Amino acid sequence: MPPRRSARAKSRKAVPAEVPSPTASLADESDVDDPDRAGSSSPRGGSKKARTTKGKGKQTPVDASDTESPPKKRKTQPGPPRAPKHKPVFSIDLLLKLPFDLVAEICSHLNGGELLQLSRTCKTLREFLYGPQSSSIWAASRQRRGLVLPEDMTEQQLADLLHRTTCVICEGDWAYATVYYLRTFLCWTCEKIKFIQGSKIRNGLQGLHPQARQCVRYDPGRLDQPKAKYTYVIHELWAESAKLYELAEQDEAVAHAHGASRSKKSKRAKGASSDVPGADSLAKYVKEKEEWVERGQAVSQSLHDAIQAELRARQQLIEDENKRKSDEQQAKIADFHRNLRNEHDWTEAETTWLGARLYHLQAPRTVPDVDPAGWAAFRILVKSQIAREATATAARLAFETRRDAIKPYYDSFKAAQPGLVSRVVPEFAFFLDWSAVKPLWQPVEAAPVSDAIWARALPAIRKNFDDYQEELRVEAIRAILWATTRTAPASRDPADYPESTYDQDWFERPTAMFWGESHANLSISFPRPFPDTLWDHQAVGCRKEWLRKHIGDHDVAIMRVILDAVGCKEASTKWWHLGGFDLRWVDSPYKQAKERNRRYNYVELLYALKRRGPKAYQLASRTMVPQIEVWQDEEDDSLEGCELEDFDGSEECG
Repeated sequence: MPPRRSARAKSRKAVPAEVPSPTASLADESDVDDPDRAGSSSPRGGSKKARTTKGKGKQTPVDASDTESPPKKRKTQPGPPRAPKHKPVFSIDLLLKLPFDLVAEICSHLNGGELLQLSRTCKTLREFLYGPQSSSIWAASRQRRGLVLPEDMTEQQLADLLHRTTCVICEGDWAYATVYYLRTFLCWTCEKIKFIQGSKIRNGLQGLHPQARQCVRYDPGRLDQPKAKYTYVIHELWAESAKLYELAEQDEAVAHAHGASRSKKSKRAKGASSDVPGADSLAKYVKEKEEWVERGQAVSQSLHDAIQAELRARQQLIEDENKRKSDEQQAKIADFHRNLRNEHDWTEAETTWLGARLYHLQAPRTVPDVDPAGWAAFRILVKSQIAREATATAARLAFETRRDAIKPYYDSFKAAQPGLVSRVVPEFAFFLDWSAVKPLWQPVEAAPVSDAIWARALPAIRKNFDDYQEELRVEAIRAILWATTRTAPASRDPADYPESTYDQDWFERPTAMFWGESHANLSISFPRPFPDTLWDHQAVGCRKEWLRKHIGDHDVAIMRVILDAVGCKEASTKWWHLGGFDLRWVDSPYKQAKERNRRYNYVELLYALKRRGPKAYQLASRTMVPQIEVWQDEEDDSLEGCELEDFDGSEECG
């Protein structure tokens, strides 16, 4: 009996003759294309592993992560049910489903601006509102406002013109009001480029036809101005000018064809009539355009008046509504105050005080019937405030009475000063601060001023006036030193400024002048030395502060340039010496010939240099020095010295 074969023994299976090859992938095709790899492999050779791999299909690599179980969903508590979204009752789809007549009736009740916004919502509505069948909708909106449609505009164009908020060129938001006469809406920057005033056409648009402005629209500007300022569109002027020149050439050709020769600058170029038949096309065209412009201006004026009437009506409605609300508010306040007086024993003075302070922070936020205790406490506060204000008012009135009682004595003191010295007396407000005057009115317990009290205080007041004049002299010296040397002593003691150093000749130098006006409303300043400036110049406020402000380093630097031009020295020249010179600004920046060749006196030249000349720092650093020369007449001899009519020639200007 043959031995039993073990169950664990592996039986050899029969290998088929041919193993079908698997479908080649992109990786296999690349391996076949490689000659090295193709030569090294053989269907019969190679290892057992290679033969086994070749006989099996290509396995897709399996990622370990793919075998993992998907993450579990997070368990959360169920929230409240979501409310369903309510669709709007009205929508564009619903509007488009309505009949045409119904849609037209709805749209006819909208104004032009609302129709423009509706046309920008979708393409369908735009095609509907801009189609030929919708002209009646726009017309109904326009006629409801009483507006006239210009003959050169469509309904949509007029609506866009009336309701536009951005510039038609740059789309900028900074735009002015609509120019109805020119049919446009431009910002300030584009207006300067596209518009031109009629007074500037002659020099601004060279070569323009003389009759071009008669054929285009214009904006008359403000009608309340004494002189009309017409505004034109530049490209319209050039277009009409080209058309007019073309018609003029055609008329000239017709005239030449009929044997009428003329020059290019004849009257035919300006539209004059001619006896040659067919040579008057220019005149006919100009006449037609003038009639067209006249009709357009009338329509534009009616549009302007209608829009202004709407604005006035709207403003009146706003004012009426505000007045109605104000009247209602005042009626409520009156009822509230009446309730306080009748039901809670408030006085008229207390309710008046409360009416001036409607939103007092400590007032109760409820009515007195709801919170009587709070309003009772607030009434105590109101009484204390009224008493405090009454005390302050009484003190102020007493103070003003004591102060005003000194005014007649001040006037008498000012009138008693000799000659021009009366103009040196300071204003009443500064007079009250003098040490001898202040005890007469400032203390509350001071007795009312009388003639006897004033007579006793008068010597001390005169001493204060002398000290005041000395203080003015010190301030004038310090102001001059600061303007001429950029340094000034800190001391204000008159002993530090002796008259031997700062005498009258020192004050009369051209660089020591104070510039001011003779009247408060006079804008022309003139120079005066100290102390003449105290009575020749009109000063408002503190005179010391006025002296510091009316002499500067810029004036001094320009005056030194003038002194160098006339050949005078600063230390030995008086201010009146310069009055005998006529000066000329050689390198003047003015473009007009009359300004460049102008004859100046030294005061006029100083103002011209301050206005258009170099700055103070440029003159100080000598980086920019104007060229000034003495005016020389051809028939007169040159001036010798610095003589003036009141300058006898005994002195020289250095």
